[in-house]
Amino acid sequence: EDFNYFAYLGDYSNKRDSYNYKGGTLGRDQHRTRFYGSLANENHSVELHAVQSKNDAFMGTFENAQVKENDLEYSYISVSTHSKFLDDSLTFDFSYVNIDSVYDQNFNLPDLNITDLTANNKVKEEGLTLRLQKKWNLSDNEVTVGLQYRYKYFNITERTFNDKPLDGFTQAYDSENIFSLYLQDLYSINENNILSLSLMNQFYQRNGDVNAPNNLQLRLGYNYTVEKFSAKTTLSAQSFAAEPYTLISAGQSNVNLKSESYYSFAQELTFKSYNTINNFIFTYANLQDYPIPGRQDPNGTNIKPRNSEKSLDIITSSYEFTYY
Repeated sequence: EDFNYFAYLGDYSNKRDSYNYKGGTLGRDQHRTRFYGSLANENHSVELHAVQSKNDAFMGTFENAQVKENDLEYSYISVSTHSKFLDDSLTFDFSYVNIDSVYDQNFNLPDLNITDLTANNKVKEEGLTLRLQKKWNLSDNEVTVGLQYRYKYFNITERTFNDKPLDGFTQAYDSENIFSLYLQDLYSINENNILSLSLMNQFYQRNGDVNAPNNLQLRLGYNYTVEKFSAKTTLSAQSFAAEPYTLISAGQSNVNLKSESYYSFAQELTFKSYNTINNFIFTYANLQDYPIPGRQDPNGTNIKPRNSEKSLDIITSSYEFTYY
């Protein structure tokens, strides 16, 4: 049986100008080594992707600090497979991701006349996704039903200051399971008009509480296509349990945040001629109950991250022109 394969190995180095900030130096140099390989036949494929990078972090974590040096090391590896069965109507996908990152900083605090301080953070992340999907062609409808399982792990494995562990650090939880069931129907009115409906329910399970473990996502779409023009309209109403990354902070974790809600409208128009493509995209989104960071009140009391009482409106527009 015939196999297709591809392999790539690259090394990227970019020396860039540094910036002086508050008497310190913010570097921007980057160095990255990347490998990608794939092996596939008609029904099965496997991919391997690995990245090793060491960059200047170009940031500081302490107010009024003079940064002398700060580095961000990052190791990433992912393995994924894709398989097709029953005349491509049944698919199975697997993916695994492993990430290790280290952030080191050396700095001075001139206001306190303190020099050569160090800070270190190490983070371990893992992700596993399994998805099984089946399609049926029923007259003018293409119906898709899918099951998905996702495991996430996020652990701040080490936090040090001047080579000593930081006391008082708490982490609400380090792992979660997400179970998803989804349904999609593409209905062809005729060769120029297609309606789409997709519905997904996600159940979150964490080693910590979730205010609303069940979250629903609904999307409606309409596509109109002729030879030189197409229009794509999408409406969505979605809810998501707040991600662990927004909940983990030193002494301020809050696992009882409400789910955030997201409502959106998107319109895409494409005009084509014999040698040009004009693409217009407009989007509007309304975000509610999104998490906002924790802080300290004037009395020094820690206030945990919480849901915003205000909604956020986001409007974007873009135009893309292609000549060939």
